[in-house]
Amino acid sequence: MKKTFISFMFATCGLFLNAQSGSLDNSFNQTGILSGNYSTGNNSGDALAVQPDGKIIVAGATGSSSAIKVGVNRHNADGSLDTTFGTNGKISFSSGWIKSFVKEIVVQPDGKIVLAGYRWDDSTGDFVLVRLNPDGSFDNTFGTAGIAIIDGGQTEVSESFAMTNEGDFILSGYVNDHFSMAKVKSDGTIDTAFGTDGWVITEFGQLASYSKSIAITSEGRIILGGMILDVFENKFKYGIAAYHPDGTIDTSFGEDGKLNFHVGPENDNDFGVKVIALKDGKILIGGHSWYATQPLRYELVVARLNADGSFDSTYGTDGFFRTRLVENGESYLADMALQADGKLVLAGAANQGSAYDSGLARVTADGHLDASFGDKGKVFLHIAGTTYSEIYKVILQPDGKIMVSGDMAPAGSPVQYFLARFLDKTLAVQNASTAAAQLYPNPASDQLHFNFEKSGKEHDAEIYNMAGQKVMTAKVSSKSSLNISKLAVGSYIVNLMSDGKLTTLRFIKK
Repeated sequence: MKKTFISFMFATCGLFLNAQSGSLDNSFNQTGILSGNYSTGNNSGDALAVQPDGKIIVAGATGSSSAIKVGVNRHNADGSLDTTFGTNGKISFSSGWIKSFVKEIVVQPDGKIVLAGYRWDDSTGDFVLVRLNPDGSFDNTFGTAGIAIIDGGQTEVSESFAMTNEGDFILSGYVNDHFSMAKVKSDGTIDTAFGTDGWVITEFGQLASYSKSIAITSEGRIILGGMILDVFENKFKYGIAAYHPDGTIDTSFGEDGKLNFHVGPENDNDFGVKVIALKDGKILIGGHSWYATQPLRYELVVARLNADGSFDSTYGTDGFFRTRLVENGESYLADMALQADGKLVLAGAANQGSAYDSGLARVTADGHLDASFGDKGKVFLHIAGTTYSEIYKVILQPDGKIMVSGDMAPAGSPVQYFLARFLDKTLAVQNASTAAAQLYPNPASDQLHFNFEKSGKEHDAEIYNMAGQKVMTAKVSSKSSLNISKLAVGSYIVNLMSDGKLTTLRFIKK
């Protein structure tokens, strides 16, 4: 269902671009992308975290639709499974009911791993929090044998959580179609001093509300963001609410602490997905908005609000940033991450016609598409040999590289999770006259020539397409050439290895 490509900008006219911002990082699994599973059945990459040491934790649902467990795998920085975690890098477990889901991961300063989600039995749900030791075993000092069930006696679904400045946890989601959150102490017991017996449920009048994301400021202010179903309009809107650290509503925000709004014309459906609190007190809320039908079309929309809930007109156009990952299809936001320089990375689905792809976009700090990223601000991803792939999470590594997780469906096989890592900046541009290795012509149609005049040594060459698939290998030396006539038209990566040194070049097949 999805086309396979990643869009890049390339330097020609005698320049070799070593690492374009937004390109796949081929130091990760050699191709920048990998797939995996936790156990038999279907597997999804719903939650993602990177430890300070660079190890990557991915978690999601595993099993069959009638018996869903939580799976957690840990990968080394190069993409290989970390065999010091769980059993050969993997664990899976149930939280006690027939269906268990994980939505977020936080790594504590002591290395313990906290997972948040919910359990479901087809009629009701409970918030769930799990804490693992660094080796993947359950932390028996937390909850009951490492699992805390947070049951308020109603139907509860948790979509996000965050760690407080004191090391406690606040889970957010919805209870009986209302914004909700619960505070859990660091030992896994509910904090009854928060809200009412540990719970806060916020109603938007007669409107249904669903919190999808939580952010906590350095001062302890709590922001919930998500979507509101206006039953009078029968339309969805962005929804947001602000709270004091004790869970009481912050009436200095919006109208009595709450705000809901359309991001386009009032006949649009607008779905808020992710909220980020900025250091200056401003708030970002991102999601997607319907803008046309026949075919169905959505675009990504980010709004920036001042601390009081008013729109920040200095951001984008009148407080809003909009973009389309595909022009005549569905662009759905799944997640977004804030870089240290204030730029915002958006990730989600890019569906057009029968192609179901994923994509990224990067937004400048003032709310405009960042043309230095990918192809004019966007990167499109499809994994060859699959019927679809979809990104669910995006995070930033300690070194600034961009990591995403999601799932994909290989043709004729169960669904697998996938991880992909992208570079966050242009690392180097070499002039053809000084480069250690040169390719020409570029673009090329039939023959690709190599020049190693400065070294004269034989190199091992590997050529990858933009989906990360190795399409050709060869040994090349100075003045040698490769026949590339059978390669499909598109962009390619060439890895050249000699004496343990890697040189990466790129070319276009025309």
